[in-house]
Amino acid sequence: MRPLRGYVVALTVLLAVPPLLAAAGDDLSGRDVVLLRRDCASAIHREEVTLFANGTVRLRRGPPGEEEMSLGELPPDEVAALVAALREEDLTEGEGSGGPEGEWVERCRLELPVLATPGSPPPPGRVPRTPAAERSPRGPAAPVVFTYGRFDSLPLGLSRVAAAVDRLVPRATVRRGLPAGYRPRPGDVLRRVDGVLFTVVRTTAQLGPEGPRGWELQGVVQPLAVYVAESDLPAEFVELVSRRDGPR
Repeated sequence: MRPLRGYVVALTVLLAVPPLLAAAGDDLSGRDVVLLRRDCASAIHREEVTLFANGTVRLRRGPPGEEEMSLGELPPDEVAALVAALREEDLTEGEGSGGPEGEWVERCRLELPVLATPGSPPPPGRVPRTPAAERSPRGPAAPVVFTYGRFDSLPLGLSRVAAAVDRLVPRATVRRGLPAGYRPRPGDVLRRVDGVLFTVVRTTAQLGPEGPRGWELQGVVQPLAVYVAESDLPAEFVELVSRRDGPR
């Protein structure tokens, strides 16, 4: 039996995905905060499960490049209970063993930003800090990341975490998307994939001589402006929440 590959912590992960780390430790209401994400992929199938701090569960599943997205919601008490349970797990003890491998066998990457509490060091031996995090004692701790095969035998603590992620999958049952042939209008309110609401403000300059039009959108709650090509709207936004006048 080959030993199970342990978790890895890399500076590139810390720099590449700052939204995963922002206030994950204590803020259970942030719409942009990711508590956990598991991405399992093979040559023929991919399943990505993401839980946001506001309770949104996002599931992307299907052949690579053709995944369909579903959304669901957890009430605040369930989110808090899950966070507490994850923080109780000892992920430093026990050893696992490898299972079958092959291009049709999924490899999983499990990211647990919820265990990387900003401003406080991780439990001894659980996760080494990166040089960048060490230089900023009040900044984010390094994320906890595990990689393993779908059929590997996992240590007890990690297997319980994986089972908790499995239980999130059926909660994401509501398929949403922008209406077929959707054309944005100023005043439209759209829901982004992470649940954040944006209002369509105005069109921007065309992106290149033959490129698509761009649109400026403003956060409904958060003072955040984003600029998106019209052709990218269906990939970034999952619901037309409201329109000032006329049909959706």
